[in-house]
Amino acid sequence: MWQATQRTVRWSTTDKNDPSVAQAIEDAYWVAVQRRVNRIRNYDAERQTGRWSDSWLDAAIGRDYSLWLTAEDLADLDDELAGLMERFRARSNAHRKRFETDPPADTEMVFVVLTAFPLSQET
Repeated sequence: MWQATQRTVRWSTTDKNDPSVAQAIEDAYWVAVQRRVNRIRNYDAERQTGRWSDSWLDAAIGRDYSLWLTAEDLADLDDELAGLMERFRARSNAHRKRFETDPPADTEMVFVVLTAFPLSQET
């Protein structure tokens, strides 16, 4: 089974100095955004058709926040969330090692999206 060797991908602003690299980064960004949107739409369709039990529907997370932060605050938030996600990634890996190829009936792959960016006042 194929598995990514990296946990996350992140480019620095200096990577964008080369126009071909900048275009590749932009293309990859939009592919990732569309993939996220498609996964959310698929989940919503499954939710509406009864694919998921009440316990999964109750556990699903759908929140958004608008916060007044500085760039430093946002970087701190990213660090905190990344630390939290790494703890849950370790839990996920422990689950996966226990069941190898066949997860228990109460275990599902969960897609988590964390996105935070500044909003224009006109938005």
